[in-house]
Amino acid sequence: MDIIVVYLGYINDHSTCFEELIYYYKAQSFLYFVIIAMCTI
Repeated sequence: MDIIVVYLGYINDHSTCFEELIYYYKAQSFLYFVIIAMCTI
């Protein structure tokens, strides 16, 4: 569910995507690697 929210955030505002990236990075979540892939597309 979280990844969907991040993806929608990326569509609406690219900066939102990277804010979420920082959040997941600090949480050391495996989703970080998935999200960074979406952010760099």
